Amino acid sequence: MIPDYQTCIQTMQAEGMWPNIFRHSLQVAKVAGFLAEELTRAGVRLDVKLIEAGALLHDLAKIQTIGNGGDHAALGAELVTRLGFGELARIVLRHVWLNRVSQAAVIDESFVINYSDKRIKHDQVVSLSRRFEDLTIRYGQTPERKEMMHRLFLETQELEKLIFSFLPFGPDQVPLFQTSEAELPALPKG
Repeated sequence: MIPDYQTCIQTMQAEGMWPNIFRHSLQVAKVAGFLAEELTRAGVRLDVKLIEAGALLHDLAKIQTIGNGGDHAALGAELVTRLGFGELARIVLRHVWLNRVSQAAVIDESFVINYSDKRIKHDQVVSLSRRFEDLTIRYGQTPERKEMMHRLFLETQELEKLIFSFLPFGPDQVPLFQTSEAELPALPKG
């Protein structure tokens, strides 16, 4: 089952998602929805409802891994499956790493969510360079982790090229969506 918007919001609340992660997820959903609509208009076949739900729930397990270094993507994929949203598992699992993006690849829902996530620093739409500067500072504590962040940046640049090869505009023209306080439901303090 693909959960609708309200079910996603209720799931985020039930799982105790922190407000900052909620705001981030809402922004990812806005960018992913925008790109999905534009890509669909350009002839790319995508399930827009799957993208909305996957974007909203991509970080569902994030708070469970903060501090212990666990894999929130893998844990999130297990969690959405357990909740009855198995269609989202592949997307949630791949929202951090896609592993090998080529210009010959077919764009699917996980590509759109992965890229959209990489464009949101906290709850602001930013360039890939700005987002990866922040990610490297926060997660690149060792030379190995810095190298991993660099590889992820290169992968995401390839993904950006692929996505925008179908669109009549560039990455700098993604709208700078804002989240109003009215869009934020009651969430636990994080």
